Amino acid sequence: QETGSGYTTIPDIQDGILLACASGTVNIGNGITVAAAATTWGAGTNTYNRDNTIDKSLIVQGLNNPTECANNPAFVIDAATAWGTNAARINTATFSGFTTNAPIFTLASGVNNITLRGFDFAALVKGTADAVISAPGTGVNANNNVTIENNFITTSNERFIRSTGTGAAASYHTNWNVSCNRMEALSASTESFYIELIDHTQTTIQRNYYDGTGSGGSYGLLLRGMGGPSLNTITRNVFQNTGGGENIWFGSNLSSNTVGNITVTQNRFRGGASGNIGMENPNLYTASFNVANNFLNNSPRGIYMNGATAISHQFFAINNNSFENTNTGIDYTATYSGTVSVSYTHLAGDSQ
Repeated sequence: QETGSGYTTIPDIQDGILLACASGTVNIGNGITVAAAATTWGAGTNTYNRDNTIDKSLIVQGLNNPTECANNPAFVIDAATAWGTNAARINTATFSGFTTNAPIFTLASGVNNITLRGFDFAALVKGTADAVISAPGTGVNANNNVTIENNFITTSNERFIRSTGTGAAASYHTNWNVSCNRMEALSASTESFYIELIDHTQTTIQRNYYDGTGSGGSYGLLLRGMGGPSLNTITRNVFQNTGGGENIWFGSNLSSNTVGNITVTQNRFRGGASGNIGMENPNLYTASFNVANNFLNNSPRGIYMNGATAISHQFFAINNNSFENTNTGIDYTATYSGTVSVSYTHLAGDSQ
């Protein structure tokens, strides 16, 4: 802990919220499991909550090599090879076996510089919470500089991460990093989206693994109103087997901002029930949108550009992607009479 905090031992999450200093690190000890038997665990002054509000700038982490990626860091993404776990990342700080009637971690409105890493969320049953990790701040109280990394979520049907729309144009959750998380063996769920981020800029989403087999959810990754003045990068992820819709979807519904300033590169999107990448009303996007060097396989549509109005801007660059076993590589629904340039794109096993 920071010098001067007054703590001589590692505090629990409740204590961490009440630290005298403005920032620090809260460690969740080895072998800790929060299960269905109680809403808290521990004893005396070292009692942990099942649901926690982070209202200071903190690193909250499990003491189980929390800086190690949940996924094998040596893996090079290709069209189909299985991406295994990282043997150096051991699950010993676990939330499991209860109904999530409140988020396990809520980021308090207006609090910035928060890191959540190194946890195992398992066998969670969907309750009234909007997500395991929730960021409800709006307007000037949106959360900035947030890192969510190196976590497992398995055998659960609760949404993993959700941020609320800011409610104001040109207002964003800024500088979020969602990296190296592993989402798999998911149980049947009525959740439509597994990660939902609304009104973000300067976002990095990288090295995450999502397998929606058995979940029934419509989208693995839903990004609403992602744009703003800074680049948003989605790179080197695997999202596959979404049960109801696309593996990743971009749009502006329920957000206060338009879509743009996005790069989607070096990912594998595979086996989406309706498609792999979906774009809502792409004619309304307002800045660059680059889709390059991705594997888009085993789905009815590789890229679905869903809109009734023709695109008149030149923000899109879709190049150097591989489409295999896909009925339609790029499905553009609006009538268009201009020129489309497609370069260095691999098509194999496609019907169109």
